Amino acid sequence: MGHAPGFVQLDAEEDNAGLAEATRRRALTDPDDVLGRIALVPLDEGDLVLRSTTAASADDAATPGRRVGLSLDASDALGGDLLPGDRVDVVAIPPTDGTSEVIVHGALVSDVGGEEDGGVGSVSELRIVLEVPDEAAARRVIDAHADAGVTLITASTVTLGPGSSAGAAGR
Repeated sequence: MGHAPGFVQLDAEEDNAGLAEATRRRALTDPDDVLGRIALVPLDEGDLVLRSTTAASADDAATPGRRVGLSLDASDALGGDLLPGDRVDVVAIPPTDGTSEVIVHGALVSDVGGEEDGGVGSVSELRIVLEVPDEAAARRVIDAHADAGVTLITASTVTLGPGSSAGAAGR
């Protein structure tokens, strides 16, 4: 049986010493690490499962979550730097002068697509599907998006020292 280029399959007894160290660190080898997680890509029996191909499930499986589709300018979606599996907070933009408000914490990005604006490699608008905890959260996102809009935020990977700010960098 043939497989697409780059396909790797491991048997339970197979020694993964031949895999690159980085791949071994990302691979899930204990079935308990996968149970209850959400698959972000199609998986077949025997496929190598990486941490990036699964996401944590909702905290309360008894309450069904909802999927919400948004079309956002890349500037409102972390500059387009989103991947399935990312967790984001949805912030409602006030219609007039006012204070923005986080309306959903930790929404799961389950799909990202874009429409090119004509420039090489640039995307002007992103189509994003978010998994939110419940119908009420979905309605808050829909209402805010229809009103004045929403923007997405996430935890930074940059650690700023005391008294520093991102705006002060490079001055």
